[in-house]
Amino acid sequence: MSALLQQLKNNVVTYKAGTQIIAENDESRKMFIIGKGQVRVFKSYLGRKIALAVLGSGEIFGELSFLDGEPRSASVEALTDVALVEINGDMRSKEMENLPKWVMPVMRAVCNRFRDADQRLTLLQSVYEFQKKHAKKDQIAEAIYCELFRYTKALKVLYEKARQETPVLSKKMIQEMEDLLGKGVIPFTAYWKMLRENEFLNSKQDLSEGVLEINEKSFAELHDYLQKEINNGTFLILGHPAIAILKRIILFYAGATDPKVVKFLRLEELRLEILPMSKEGIEELTKHKIIETLTERSDAVHVTIEGVSKAYMYQSIVKSFDHTVMNLN
Repeated sequence: MSALLQQLKNNVVTYKAGTQIIAENDESRKMFIIGKGQVRVFKSYLGRKIALAVLGSGEIFGELSFLDGEPRSASVEALTDVALVEINGDMRSKEMENLPKWVMPVMRAVCNRFRDADQRLTLLQSVYEFQKKHAKKDQIAEAIYCELFRYTKALKVLYEKARQETPVLSKKMIQEMEDLLGKGVIPFTAYWKMLRENEFLNSKQDLSEGVLEINEKSFAELHDYLQKEINNGTFLILGHPAIAILKRIILFYAGATDPKVVKFLRLEELRLEILPMSKEGIEELTKHKIIETLTERSDAVHVTIEGVSKAYMYQSIVKSFDHTVMNLN
């Protein structure tokens, strides 16, 4: 890269900190290589700036419009005084004429995928920041927790009563639950499906058939978790990045012999660089004491597989009922 910068030294331009270099939706075609300083790439969404990346020396920006000729997908501003190598898109067009005809359609397809990824990341970041800002007064999260706890408490009472008349039939229990609870924020069928998918119920029969057996230990832990969140007024619903990191930790330690033992985990082993907003995810998990960062080093954390697994399961459950979050998959 240094050799290339030296070769293009006559194309160097400078900008003061705070200067906007590229404007979103602009039709300019220039590409830039950063020789010195830092820039921030961002998109405007609902009247706010959503940061996509901070780039430094040797990195490139403006390459999508340079290659496919489409309007700019994001804005770029100088965080510090910067020196940039400017490459004109018109020069590129003349050189591209000598390439095989199949090259440009492939390049456009690749660029389109990057543009789509930028848009999805913007939406994800926007949702994350909105939830973070309104976490303490999130009435929807409170409603989800209270409804799940209401169902769980009702099932616990009815099941303990019904066990005196063994066996407990699923069909009868479902009917009693629906008669007792009435219409709620969460459809009861969705709650029942959640119990089965997470193995709180031991029955392998159809949703409304067969003998019902509750996995009492795990069901009691779910009950206690929901009650604790409600009593503390936490109503925690983690962001997508935090949940994705929990899943990676679980997969990394698959087959661990003792899930209660504290594990030392280097973050680079999780390959978090390919996850959007992984830094924010780590900060959120640390804030809620699901993982523990080390004061002596920033590249590692302490985790217990049991704690991470339960957090992942409970948060996946709560998240599945939060229909205010956009599906970006």
